[in-house]
Amino acid sequence: MLGMCLGRVTLWLLESKVYDWSGRRGKKMGYFRLALNQFTPFSWEQYHWEVFSSFKRFAEIFFAIVICLLTELNAFFMLTTLSIPKESNFNSYRLLLVFLLGIPAAAEYYEFITNPECWRLGQNSWMILSIATFEVLVWVKFSANGVLFTQPPPPMVLYPILAFVVMFSIWMVLFFRSDPQPTSRRARGRVTGWGYLDVLFWASFTPLIFLSSQWAF
Repeated sequence: MLGMCLGRVTLWLLESKVYDWSGRRGKKMGYFRLALNQFTPFSWEQYHWEVFSSFKRFAEIFFAIVICLLTELNAFFMLTTLSIPKESNFNSYRLLLVFLLGIPAAAEYYEFITNPECWRLGQNSWMILSIATFEVLVWVKFSANGVLFTQPPPPMVLYPILAFVVMFSIWMVLFFRSDPQPTSRRARGRVTGWGYLDVLFWASFTPLIFLSSQWAF
């Protein structure tokens, strides 16, 4: 959560400036610097995901979040089922690969869900999805000997998750049954104030705070 907040602040600071990533606009530069600039972005594009603009867009973003969480969860399950020691660099290399693929995959997925003329998902997005699916198949296969899920989840884990699912499902039904407000309209100040749906939305995440007491690795 802290990393996401710091990332959002970093993006906000980068979006507040004007960049010339190419370095070719009326500037004389050496071959080394020109070659180095080939690996920098040509422009800085601001993304507007419009998560709450429609149920379809909400489902698309929700699917992306599930894939991200599944990718993180696969690391713990694979370390356990394959008996990989914590000192191994396996997970570090894996996270580096997912990170390098995730940057272009996020851009491809954004273009796919926001551009009506884009009908094909990019290869990096397919690669991330394939890796996540393959890892799930691996730890499911090797957990057949009783390594995972040998006992029912404790109440301190099960009840917060159930409370979140119930409250979030109620919010989702009530919100998309009415006229959803795009997030850009809220950002521009057209929709002000807090309604009962806003309170229910944020309250649905509060049970997950209790899961932090069960954190251990």
